[in-house]
Amino acid sequence: MDAYWTARELSGFIKVPVSTLTYWVAAGLVTPDESGKGRGGHKIGLLGLLEALAVKELRRSDVPLQKIREVAANLKRLFDENRPLARLTLIVYGEDVIVKENGIDNKGISAYLKPGQSVMIFPLGEAYVQKVEETKRQEKQELVTV
Repeated sequence: MDAYWTARELSGFIKVPVSTLTYWVAAGLVTPDESGKGRGGHKIGLLGLLEALAVKELRRSDVPLQKIREVAANLKRLFDENRPLARLTLIVYGEDVIVKENGIDNKGISAYLKPGQSVMIFPLGEAYVQKVEETKRQEKQELVTV
């Protein structure tokens, strides 16, 4: 049995206003499995849930809706994927949105600034932060001893 949510149920589940979720549906960012009107409204399945979560996270990263629409359109074209927001791993990097290539740790593809261009992903992580902090401490010690 497939799981479905109405827009109202899903909006409560992911904690966004119903009007926001229905706008995302109208904008083509979230695709319901069955379209409807009235109290029952749309029936949104698992892929719709994943799309809604992706849009929510992109918005949380201050990506404007217009950019999200462009990213989705570019991804559909680049990957021949009907529902890319549900099926691809996205990374916000500065002004760009990068698609992480499956199975390749440090390679991605630009989905916004230069759609289709390969990019390298270098996570800085904890070791980098520790090294920066260590360097700052050493510089402060050198200033104090001079």
